[in-house]
Amino acid sequence: MIIDRRKNPLFDFICSVIGIHTFGYLMLIDVSKMEDLKRTFCVVMVNFIMFQTVMLFGKQDYMSVFHSFYNTHTQNKDQSQKGYRQGNDSFSDQNLDSLDSPWKYFGYFDFYWAKDGNNNLQNREYGNLVSYSKLGEIQSNLAMVKLSYQTTDIRSNMALGIGTYMIKNLANEPLGLRNVYEANFGIKLHRQKSIWMDVGVFPSHIGFESAIGYECLNLTRSLLAENSPYYEAGCRLVGGNNSISWGLYLLNGWQAIYKNPNASKGLNLGGQLNKKWRNMEFNYSNIVVGTMRDLNGIRYFHDLYWKWELKNNWNLIAGVDFGIQRNSLQEKHVWQTPILIVSKQWNKHRIAFRAEQYKDLMGVVINNAYNNKAGVNIFGLSTNYDCHVKNNVWIRIEYRNLMNQGLYFPSEANTDPTKMVTMITIALQAKI
Repeated sequence: MIIDRRKNPLFDFICSVIGIHTFGYLMLIDVSKMEDLKRTFCVVMVNFIMFQTVMLFGKQDYMSVFHSFYNTHTQNKDQSQKGYRQGNDSFSDQNLDSLDSPWKYFGYFDFYWAKDGNNNLQNREYGNLVSYSKLGEIQSNLAMVKLSYQTTDIRSNMALGIGTYMIKNLANEPLGLRNVYEANFGIKLHRQKSIWMDVGVFPSHIGFESAIGYECLNLTRSLLAENSPYYEAGCRLVGGNNSISWGLYLLNGWQAIYKNPNASKGLNLGGQLNKKWRNMEFNYSNIVVGTMRDLNGIRYFHDLYWKWELKNNWNLIAGVDFGIQRNSLQEKHVWQTPILIVSKQWNKHRIAFRAEQYKDLMGVVINNAYNNKAGVNIFGLSTNYDCHVKNNVWIRIEYRNLMNQGLYFPSEANTDPTKMVTMITIALQAKI
């Protein structure tokens, strides 16, 4: 029997699983250990034999497969790669009939230098920031590669990353999962309508920002994004069209690939509704999860935002997050995060302004170790300038000021905290 790749997408999917398995394993081994080297050799050989068997079974040769892969990305190299917009990527459904191959790849690199304008802190970082958090040295916030496979009825994504964002944001995950940016597999449930079910690790459906810097109007992420899930793991059911989209989520927890056994045992659910008009977009997302410190606690979190495309290349984003958490004593704690972003673009240049507040007086999400009061009430102002120097290269500069009503931010000696901090960040971002 001969496999026809156009009629049977299982051939390409098997090849993708083999390649992802090999690449993922090589990223996790410790080359200093001889046992890992021997195991790696065995894994590579087994995958090579599997790949060879599939090729012979399908009457395919190596050069034809790689030639098809190369042609696909040569034809699509000038198209805009949307990446993973936090809150919107779940609903993208490509026109696959125009593609010669279901394979796609994506790479993103983000290098930065940040300075504390008040105290010139060296080799320090702020606890509640996971993006661009390292001060006084050149660092990589996120360097990531992604391999995708999609046909008319199945899709799969695998992305691995390194950088200070991955180190801080996935610190609570098991060691073998701390470099996983995305890993999921999905099937289309309806032949005519775009309804998909995906399982695995995928970008969060909360918020309008993501870890992919050039997709965001500001260089650094807002306090709203930094203190809500960037990613999630579980199962999702998503669907819709170009005008309205929806999603239902069954998750492992509040930004958790590995479900912590100390967390509450209830179901972790989420939902999303997104509506687009000609020059405006509205989104509502929510999540209901158990808490970590209280087995009987529960957290309700809501995210709303509006986007407007105004005249003369002006853009405006207004949003608010608010959460309610109840403990086993039925005590209720509330926190909220309003935000407003305005940007103006002309030619290859863009400026953006951001005003934000993070009010968490009971310390549900952000604890304050420097004050008798448990929480924070932080106000922030940001101004940034972007230059699109090449097709896929950006240089970005941002000035950011954060001020808390009480003592919160660390100082040089880490013994005399301050109410205000100023951060200057410069970044070079590129995609392939």
